[in-house]
Amino acid sequence: MGLVDVHGGLYGTYGKKVVPGTLQHIDELRDNEGDRGRFLTADGQGFFVRDDGGVDWVITREASNPVLGHLYDGEVEGTADETNSYSQIGNRLFFSPSDEEAMRAREADGTLVVDMDVLRLMVPSPTDEEGRSLPRYKRNERFLQFGYDGRKVLTADGYLLPTFDEAAVLMRFGILPRHFDSFFDAVVRDDERPCYRRIHVPNPTFVARICNRGPIGRSIWGTSLYSAGDIFATRGNEFGYLCGELVEEVEDAA
Repeated sequence: MGLVDVHGGLYGTYGKKVVPGTLQHIDELRDNEGDRGRFLTADGQGFFVRDDGGVDWVITREASNPVLGHLYDGEVEGTADETNSYSQIGNRLFFSPSDEEAMRAREADGTLVVDMDVLRLMVPSPTDEEGRSLPRYKRNERFLQFGYDGRKVLTADGYLLPTFDEAAVLMRFGILPRHFDSFFDAVVRDDERPCYRRIHVPNPTFVARICNRGPIGRSIWGTSLYSAGDIFATRGNEFGYLCGELVEEVEDAA
């Protein structure tokens, strides 16, 4: 039995075609083969509003990811129920588990918790390269951009060394010193600027506004998308490849 790439969405593929417990995380994809496509990964992406109003970014492993644990809640004959994570993400781009479950995920082994206030997040342009307005969900995004020689992040003052928290995020996603050459292998843009990669996250202000509306709870959760070196947290029900072991191969071996 080995890892294979299966195309599809999380719903209908995870647990149905790909064995739970074998879905790869971003750092595992980076460690194995680097940039090779568009992947939905096992990483849990949660955003918590603290009592002081700040927002913590919580990155879990597969076993503690509430989105994966609730994909098929209330499913009847293959029809998704509106209470499960798939339907919630499809309707509003995020899933809201109970506060108790969210706290268990936050406190689980292997979870990384980062205060978003200490990350030097950049604001995207309100328009694309052709001058068209970005869709709302992209306008509510921020990003951590790393580039230059692979050891620095973009700030208002140019590229600087990452802080402790920024380095922890980069390392969690497998962006380690041994990978710098593959991320930045002398690829230069037409205007001679070095290439870069981005980690996209929701605007903390947007997270706080959503969580303070009412029955949502103290956190929102989303899927992870890893595409050509860029990382996206809390995206909708995307399609891509899931890397893991095939269900039928495991069943045949048993």
